[in-house]
Amino acid sequence: MLAFGALIFVCAQLTFAQVIDLPGLPDTADKAWSSHYKQGEVIVRFADTGPNAPIRKAIPGPLTDRAVKNVISSMAVPGASVHKEFDRIVPGLTLVKLPGRATVEEALSAFSRLTDVLYVEPNYRYKLAAVPNDPLFYEQYNMFNFWDADIDAVEAWDIETGDPNIIVAVIDTGIDYNHPDLSANLWINTPEDKPPLGVVDINDFDGVDDDNNGYIDDICGYDFAGNDANIINDGDGDPCDIIGHGTHVSGIIGAVGDNNEGVVGICWDTSIMTLKIYADDRSVDPCAFASDAIEAIQYAINMGAKVINTSWYGPDSNGLYDAINDANANGILVIAGAGNDGSDIDAAPVYPACYETLPPVKVWKSAKALLRVKK
Repeated sequence: MLAFGALIFVCAQLTFAQVIDLPGLPDTADKAWSSHYKQGEVIVRFADTGPNAPIRKAIPGPLTDRAVKNVISSMAVPGASVHKEFDRIVPGLTLVKLPGRATVEEALSAFSRLTDVLYVEPNYRYKLAAVPNDPLFYEQYNMFNFWDADIDAVEAWDIETGDPNIIVAVIDTGIDYNHPDLSANLWINTPEDKPPLGVVDINDFDGVDDDNNGYIDDICGYDFAGNDANIINDGDGDPCDIIGHGTHVSGIIGAVGDNNEGVVGICWDTSIMTLKIYADDRSVDPCAFASDAIEAIQYAINMGAKVINTSWYGPDSNGLYDAINDANANGILVIAGAGNDGSDIDAAPVYPACYETLPPVKVWKSAKALLRVKK
């Protein structure tokens, strides 16, 4: 029931804004193209760098895999170096930092010529799926109306209202974790929690990685983007939402039901894992980067999520594709908002919604299509 409800909440209420049309490779003459990816970084998937890899024969002395990747990166672009590795989900998938003088276009050309590189791409930007600001939107017409043009939520609740043991990772702008209609349905990382248990407050953030998972103070999730989109590694354990989109999406998924408070989510009982990939300084024009989305997916897999929600869109990314593919392999249902504004995403694809070659991902392209399947 929860998985089906998750499919409904994205498709029934979120729409896309303008579709971005990007070429497969950058045109250096098209200066506007560079606004769709992050400068100074590329995502690289290296071929085998293990002990038996051919590249090892050309490098003297024992080296770690990361060191080998650094050597290969410097061969492509002198001064380039490994910044983050995502080997826990996709072997060889790496975020490479470029030296100040190197452009992304130059790096794409240089890395693509190396036999030790499977693919290289920009660190693409992803925009939020639009949320209407009409106050009537929050009356939840989609869940119940007298014309039965709804998702039959009331009928579904007669069968099931959710399960707190099912963790839904919401990869978005964060969450208002003190919201009275959401706080009881937050996923809590128990080893990081401090008394009073099950409540996220300032006393929880003590600067200690209590569960030794590499993330400090990840009590209800993690902020992978930080305060400034241009600063690397300024993320922390506080995924507080200042934009509002992630809180809204989380409310559609799992606002507490039958509590005499506010609205009700598709699932009255659930556990929402909050994974923030939108930096605070991008509140006016929110955008996230593929590398943060990939790391958030890696976190969700490692921390036991059963569903991942992605209510955002952007260009086709090999790295994002591989990360979602690994989530599938781990039995996680990945939900991609596909919009209901009438735009033809078959003609002008947006991602991750259009990764149709990823079984068993369910991609619903409109609310009407979903309702046809449901009925």
